[in-house]
Amino acid sequence: MGRERLAAPLALLADAATPVHAQLLAKVREALWARHPVDEACSDARIAASVRRGFATLAARGFAEGAAGEGLVDLVERCRRLADSDPRFRFIYRLPGSVGWGVAIGDTMSQALGCAGAEVACAVTGLMNAFMTLLDGLLDETPEIIAPHRAALAALVVDGLSGATDIRSAPSPTDHPFNQLSFEVARLWLSQCADPRRPKALSAALAGAVREAMRAEYESADAGFNSAAPNLAALYGRTRWPLYAQTLATVRDGADLSGHELTILHRAIFRIADFAAWLDDVRDYVDDCRAERWNTVSSALFRSRGFDRASVDDTAALLLTPLAEDGFATMLIDSGCAMRARIDEALEAASFDVAGMRALVADVTYDYLHA
Repeated sequence: MGRERLAAPLALLADAATPVHAQLLAKVREALWARHPVDEACSDARIAASVRRGFATLAARGFAEGAAGEGLVDLVERCRRLADSDPRFRFIYRLPGSVGWGVAIGDTMSQALGCAGAEVACAVTGLMNAFMTLLDGLLDETPEIIAPHRAALAALVVDGLSGATDIRSAPSPTDHPFNQLSFEVARLWLSQCADPRRPKALSAALAGAVREAMRAEYESADAGFNSAAPNLAALYGRTRWPLYAQTLATVRDGADLSGHELTILHRAIFRIADFAAWLDDVRDYVDDCRAERWNTVSSALFRSRGFDRASVDDTAALLLTPLAEDGFATMLIDSGCAMRARIDEALEAASFDVAGMRALVADVTYDYLHA
C-alpha cells in the first residue's frame, strides 16, 4: 500500500500557493527596501557587468584539456545538449551568472582587504562558484547520478587543496558527462587557487573552510521531507563556508591578516552569507516545498510551530498553508531586517574597506527580490 496522500495533491497545493508567494515576496521586498534602500539601476548595472566578466572567465579557461583528452569546451557542449533534452540538467545555464557572482565576490574581497592580484583572485572565486553550482545542481536534481562519486569528489577537493593529492593525476569519472564536468571544473578551480606565498595559517583556514563547505553541501542535500527538519547550521553552512573560502582565497601574494582581523572578517562573511541563503530560500520557498526539500525558512518555521508530520505531503501542506497568514509575512520581515542589522553591526566593527561589501549585499538583495 502506498503512502497516504492529502485530499489536495501536493502539486495542486503548490500551484495555488505560487501567486500568494509572489505577494509575500512583494511585502518582504517593500519592507526591506524601506529600511535598507537599494539603488536598483546601480545594482542592475553591477550585476550585468559581473555576468559579462563571468562569460569572459569561462571563455578564457574553456579549452583546458580534460582527463580523457577532451577539451573542456566540448564537454560543456555535451552537457548543454543533454540539458536541452532533459530539464533536470538546466542548472548548467546558471553557470555564467554564477561565475559572475563569484567574480564580484573576488573583486569585493580583494578591495576590502587591499590584496594584490585581484584578477587571479576573481578567477578563483568565479571558478569555485561554477563548481558549487554544478555540485548543487547534481545533488538537488539528479542525486543518483553523482552518488557513486561523492566521496571521490570530496577527496579531490579537500586533499587537492591541502596538497595531499596530485590533482593532475586524480582520475575523472567517464560514466556521465556531468560527473566528468564536475571533476574537471574542480580541478581547474584548484589549480588556480594554489599560492605558495599564502601564509600557512590562512592556507590551513582555507582548507578547513573548503572541507566544511563540502560537508555542509552533502549534509543539506540529503535533507528531504522524508527526514526530520535539519539543523539550521547545516543549511546555512551551504552558503557560509563557500563564501568564507572564497574570501580567504583572495588573500594572495604573501598578504596576511591578524587574528583579530580574521575574527571580524569571519563574523561579517558568515552574516552576509546567512542573509544571502535566507533570501534564496524565501524566493525558492514554494519550489523547495514542491521538491520536498528543506531550506532555512521552512526548517525554522516547522520547528517554531512544533508541527508533527505524518507524511511527506503533510509536511508540505503544513509549510505551504502559512504563506497566506499575515503572521508569516511579519516573521519573514522581522527575520530579514534583523539579519541586515547584524550585517551592518559586523561591518561597522571592521577596520578594512567595507564599501564594496555593502554594495554586494545590496546587489544580492536586489537580485533575489526585484519584481
